Order: sequence, then structure tokens, then C-alpha cells
Amino acid sequence: MTPSTLLLALIAAFAACHPALAQDAPLLAGAPDCRFAPVQPAPMRAPAWKGGCKAGFADGDGVLAWRDESGKAYRLEATMAAGQVAGDAKLDLPDGGVYIGTFRNGLPDGFGYLRLAGGPRYEGGMRMGERNGTGEAQYPNGDRYQGEWKDGKREGTGVLHYMLGGRYEGGWKNDAPSGKGKDGVCRHPGA
Repeated sequence: MTPSTLLLALIAAFAACHPALAQDAPLLAGAPDCRFAPVQPAPMRAPAWKGGCKAGFADGDGVLAWRDESGKAYRLEATMAAGQVAGDAKLDLPDGGVYIGTFRNGLPDGFGYLRLAGGPRYEGGMRMGERNGTGEAQYPNGDRYQGEWKDGKREGTGVLHYMLGGRYEGGWKNDAPSGKGKDGVCRHPGA
């Protein structure tokens, strides 16, 4: 193949790919010289990235801050590579909660620690921003659940340890005990 034929082939290949690249461009946010993958919840204005940029993408350690459509503020401390979160990151939630763990497509996904303000603490599997897989939750009243989760709810098998003693061990469906299980309830005098 002659150099001119090779050049024509490369130009034709680029022209064929160009529409596909243009379709992907709206999926990126940020300044044209420092783009990053979209974040959730969707920002009402362009998020602000304070960190390094390389080859047109957010790269290295930095902080990404944005407000959602209702004006609530989010803050993501992360290491970015080619505009994507690389490894673990810390997401500060507007209500004072925090998530520390892995991300995928702008959402907690993989393994992480979640603390909701005034609510439970959770450590375990995450998928698309919801508790999924195996994990453990500690509730404000002192109860503790260890087991399976699906779409943010206790689902499958698990054990709920009551703070005042006793436990339920068995099946869970839609965040409630389901089916046959072992209930070791502590009876208090006078009850």
C-alpha cells in the first residue's frame, strides 16, 4: 500500500468514525479542555472540577462539586483517569451523609461504605447507587443486619440482630422477614 493510499484509508476511517464520536460527546461534562464522565444526580449547571487535566480529560487527584436541580450540593473527592473515577472515591451528600468506595458511570458501584445522615450505616456491595449483594447495616436504634440486599432493600437471606437481644435469621423479601426463619426473641420481665 502506497503512502497516499494509506492516508486516504485513514481519512475515510476517521470520517466514518466521526459521527459516532460526536454522538458520545454529550455524555461528557466539563470544559472542552478538561472533560469528565457524567455524575448523578444530574447537575443543574456545569460541575466544577478542581484538579489536573490531561489530553482533554480530568486526570489525577481533585474535587468535583455540583448542585442538583433542587439546588442540593454534592462534592466528590476522587482520582480521575481519562475523565473517569479511578479506584475509590468519597462522595459527600447534601444531607451530611457520605459514601466512600468504588464508582461506575457516575454512581456508587462495587464495594463501599455508606453513612446516611440520621440513618443507617452500611458496608458492602453497591450497584448503580443502591445497596446490592452482601452487606452489613447498623441502624440508629442499635439493630444490625448482615445478609443479602437487592435494589437497596434486604432481600434473600440474612440475620437481624436486635440491640436489646435476640435475632431473626432467615429469608427476607422487600425489606421484611419472609418465609420460615429462626426468631430468637428476648423476653423481658413484665412483658
